[in-house]
Amino acid sequence: MSIVLSSYRKKNKNKNNENNENNQEDELDETEIKYNQIIDMLLAAGYFRARIQGLSQLDKIIGGMAWCLTYANIDVDSKVVFHQEAKIGEKIKLGEEIEKALKQMRCPFPLQSFQISGLDTEAIFPVIQWLVRQVLEIREETGDIIKQFSIHQFHNNYSLPSDTNFDQSFPKSQIHFSSTQSRYKPQRKFRRILKSNPSPEMRIQSTLLEYGSHFKTIAKNEKTKQEHSKSSDFAKKLVAMQTSKETINENEKQQKEVQEMMNKLSEIESDTNKISAKTLGNIVGIRSQEIYQLSSEYTKETENLGIFDKKQQELLQEAHERKVSKMNEQIEKIKEKALSVKKNREEAQEKLDSMKEQFEKRVQYKDRIISEIQRFEKIEQNEEVAKIIRILQQLLSLTENLKKQEEEFKNHCRKERDRINEMIESFGNVEEVDTNSREKTINDNYSQELSKNQQLRQSLGEILRNIAILQRKIESVPTRAELIQYEKRFVELYQQMNTKVYETKKHFNTYNSLEDEKAILEKELAFLNKINAGFQPSMKTENTKQQFIQSFEQIIDGVSRNAQQVHKVLEEEQTKFDLLSKQFQELSKKQRKYVAKIHEFQKACSLNEQLAKEIEEIKQSKKN
Repeated sequence: MSIVLSSYRKKNKNKNNENNENNQEDELDETEIKYNQIIDMLLAAGYFRARIQGLSQLDKIIGGMAWCLTYANIDVDSKVVFHQEAKIGEKIKLGEEIEKALKQMRCPFPLQSFQISGLDTEAIFPVIQWLVRQVLEIREETGDIIKQFSIHQFHNNYSLPSDTNFDQSFPKSQIHFSSTQSRYKPQRKFRRILKSNPSPEMRIQSTLLEYGSHFKTIAKNEKTKQEHSKSSDFAKKLVAMQTSKETINENEKQQKEVQEMMNKLSEIESDTNKISAKTLGNIVGIRSQEIYQLSSEYTKETENLGIFDKKQQELLQEAHERKVSKMNEQIEKIKEKALSVKKNREEAQEKLDSMKEQFEKRVQYKDRIISEIQRFEKIEQNEEVAKIIRILQQLLSLTENLKKQEEEFKNHCRKERDRINEMIESFGNVEEVDTNSREKTINDNYSQELSKNQQLRQSLGEILRNIAILQRKIESVPTRAELIQYEKRFVELYQQMNTKVYETKKHFNTYNSLEDEKAILEKELAFLNKINAGFQPSMKTENTKQQFIQSFEQIIDGVSRNAQQVHKVLEEEQTKFDLLSKQFQELSKKQRKYVAKIHEFQKACSLNEQLAKEIEEIKQSKKN
């Protein structure tokens, strides 16, 4: 019996699996187009996991969104993202996490968790488009850093052929460089005898003399050159004489300093290039004759030109003072210009700030008006709401007309009052009786007009009250987006209820089958206990043995009858199942045909609409 029941359970499981496979059918919708566009965008951004065919649509979309968020350094729970065959609760949790992350990133497109779990591609598409843009911007910012890091990692682990050649030739070039450096290094030829604290210039010159070289200081200012070029020819000659005298004095000083330093130095013995201090002094002394000749020439020229020194100095001082005064005037003018420019700049900045504020306010006002217009257009799409809006428009136009009439009436009354006052003033006290009667008529007319005005105001208040009631009714009617949202939520709840009912039915069936199995096993155990209890006493005599065998054969006959009955029930259930499967296949074929016909009908409707529009356009063109 247990073997028969186990085989029956296996067959039922196989049949249930076949039913579940037949229930999974693909339907072409507009959402598939958006879904394909989303996958293309994710692949273009670099999320290549979307190419895996085994993953579900929800896993691909949520995985892509999580990848974009992690690329932007936003944390998302990775354990929940890649959990396959998740339940509705897990999907909603995951959608809430992504919603929080998008709020952190300040996403301009609002997206809620149920839209993600319900695969609302129209709402998901702009969000993924925005995320892909963010990923590309971050990639542009961090692209150079990643490239440098990858090059660094490459050089740490690998090397190019040029690098290997450089590493091989580097030791040889290093040896050559060190040999040339040692060959041409400076050699010391002299040494100091006395220790002293000279000036920095003297220290530099002495160190150069120690290594066999010396230099001359040339103190020539470029500014003085420019000033001399602008002055007269006489001044140029005078300056040239002064500079020649200065150069002679400087050369004499340098010769003396060099001679003194050479006396303080002692020659270092070496194998090559030995020069004594005396020979060096003689070399320097050769130039002394030329220096003496130049000094004698300079004294002759200064005797001839000594008269003009004072006048030249006065002229130079006056020119310098003129230049200083001109420069001061220019500086003051530049300061005044800078102050005026600064004031103009501050005024322009203030104007610019005020213009920016006004522009931002106008942009906000424009956006608010556009959003209100869009919301109003969405509401107008409903026919019932459109009727109510037309009634409201008529009532509003009525109220505006009544207000205009009221204002016109008030103006007319004021004019009449002024005219009557003028007439009263003109007549004066001549016709007191007539004036009293006229005043009464005027007051009566005024009271009548006031009562009419109050009645009009009451009617206007009632109209405004009706308008407010109608506006509340319009707001109470849900929009198309809200109805779609409610429908989706009800569909999800319906699916959840179906799954729960299916699970409970399955549990009931398993419970009943286990109860039957338990009862059969209890009967079997009772039979075995009875056989075990009566076996030993029945084996004592032959009569009891035969009775025991007969009773055992009766038990076997009863079990075989029960097995035959179970087989009959199984065959009946099998035939029922075969009939139902055939009916299901026929119904599925009809459903496919129905879906195909619906698509054809939709195409025909769109064609009909296009043709109707074309006919209307042709009629209008003919009328025109």
